Amino acid sequence: MRTDFDDNVLRGLQKWPNVPACFGWLRLDRRGNWRVKDQVISHRRAIAYLARNYASDERGRWFVQNGPQRAYCALDYTPWIYHLDGCDRLYTHTNKLASKLDRILIDETGDVLLQTEFGVGLLHDADLSRFIDVLDTHQEPHDDSDGVADFLLSLEPGSLDEYPLAWHNAQIPVQALFASTIAKSFGFEPTPAAQVEGNE
Repeated sequence: MRTDFDDNVLRGLQKWPNVPACFGWLRLDRRGNWRVKDQVISHRRAIAYLARNYASDERGRWFVQNGPQRAYCALDYTPWIYHLDGCDRLYTHTNKLASKLDRILIDETGDVLLQTEFGVGLLHDADLSRFIDVLDTHQEPHDDSDGVADFLLSLEPGSLDEYPLAWHNAQIPVQALFASTIAKSFGFEPTPAAQVEGNE
């Protein structure tokens, strides 16, 4: 079990170790918003609490440890949502700096996903244009190049082929995948179900 949850969470777990898990209550949408019963959580302290206590279990089910109770989180797409800050650095929806970009993915709808040291996540749609612009500035100029956006959209989903793109000082492999294969490929469960009661 993680030991970096909030202190009150760890105390609650020690005092009440067998509280049944909660399913169908919490959701992470495609923009990194936490939702309860389809209502966006907007309270800043509540958002920070959820972010600090967000983790996954051995089955790839993501949850927030809410005191002694584990609240499993339904994912609209991926367990992480990435965004760019004003210096073109990548951050997770939990406000963690992603220092290493390992892979860029594009699905058949044109959504861009990123794999970092935290795992796979969808790039926030508001940052897609800026992300493409940054990629464009890092590529070597070619007379026959139509730009990064056209290159990404030209990739064939489901192919095993990977192509490198420059991102800052590194060459990052790029691959096209079908959206329906992302969860299985990266080992997470988008819709956790109450198959087993209690914390595991």
